[in-house]
Amino acid sequence: MKISKDSWHYKWSIDIMSMTPSTNFCTYMRRLFVSIAIIPPIILFFAAVFITAATCFISVPFFLIVEPSTVAGFIGVQKDIIGTMFSIGLIVWAFFVFVMTEILYKKMKRRKKQETTDEPGLVKTFIKSKKEKICPIIEFE
Repeated sequence: MKISKDSWHYKWSIDIMSMTPSTNFCTYMRRLFVSIAIIPPIILFFAAVFITAATCFISVPFFLIVEPSTVAGFIGVQKDIIGTMFSIGLIVWAFFVFVMTEILYKKMKRRKKQETTDEPGLVKTFIKSKKEKICPIIEFE
């Protein structure tokens, strides 16, 4: 199977993942799926933790100076903030996946109109290779 070096998934694995793409198609697809499904939520989680810790470190000394009894209420608010940020992150991730799916679908539709090739696409090849239990070799062009 031939994969273009201009494709988004090749650039994702080189630029975002900072790894050399595998020439084994099954390994290449597994890494791609895992990186797209796991990395954005992990980044959002750590961003939420960082923002919560930063607001806690900035705000708690102020509350201790003003009124010590408000710290307990503030910690409860922090838990709500984490839950809210996680929910927002999940919604943003779902929106990202939806938008990427739409973009890829429209791109595939345009590409099919422009040129008809005998070589199947990435997802079709992955499903076919899983059924046949054979992983093709990738050539990057």
